[in-house]
Amino acid sequence: MISLRNVTLQFPVYAKKRGATGRPGRASVGGEISHCGTGGTRVIALDGITIDIPSGARVAVIGHNGAGKSSLLRLIAGIYQPSSGDCRVDGKVSTLFSTSLGMNQDATGYENIYRAGLMLGLRHDEIVRVLPEIIELCDLGSFIDMPFRTYSSGMRMRLGFAIATSMEPDILLIDEVFGAGDRSFMEKAKERFSNMMSKARTVVMVSHSESLAKRFCDRGLWLEKGRLRMYGDLDEVLNAYREHMRR
Repeated sequence: MISLRNVTLQFPVYAKKRGATGRPGRASVGGEISHCGTGGTRVIALDGITIDIPSGARVAVIGHNGAGKSSLLRLIAGIYQPSSGDCRVDGKVSTLFSTSLGMNQDATGYENIYRAGLMLGLRHDEIVRVLPEIIELCDLGSFIDMPFRTYSSGMRMRLGFAIATSMEPDILLIDEVFGAGDRSFMEKAKERFSNMMSKARTVVMVSHSESLAKRFCDRGLWLEKGRLRMYGDLDEVLNAYREHMRR
């Protein structure tokens, strides 16, 4: 269960940049910039968000660049703390935000699996149990014994996705890295998601791809300038978003 009540997340900007606000024209991004009373500047990443995401939901988060999608996921993961409001997350969380986040560039893929397992709080025997499954899913061959810095973006995504989905999380958070795999791996990933969904795992995924959203999600969450614009049935949210973009 994920529950947010009137959550606001703000980032102060200590060095005011020329032209940071007030430029005319239509913005192609969804972020919000505000002036403080003291003359400083702050970025409002999330503004008064109230939502409930129940166990087993698969939610696609959509919106402009800068609308607050990644900030929302990082808030749920506990990386950010709300500036105001209340964020409650009940369950074990696993994240796939960046293909290199938390990875040691000089360690091998094999060694990074152990590192990731320890960071997620697994015991040695638990890591040993999931290790063959991770190696089989990412299918890196001899590259599993090569340094992580030698991996391509697709190989990094394979390893990160395999780790994130093999630790049996209650809640899986994915941020715009899912489309980096090739066709064969995407089919494996689809099967993995189906297995997770059958176990009532909760997935919250940021993606600009409607096909990915429809393949893996049943709910949509539309953010605009850090505010919740719409949350509900995925098709209804996507239709409303497309109509908004046309206007």
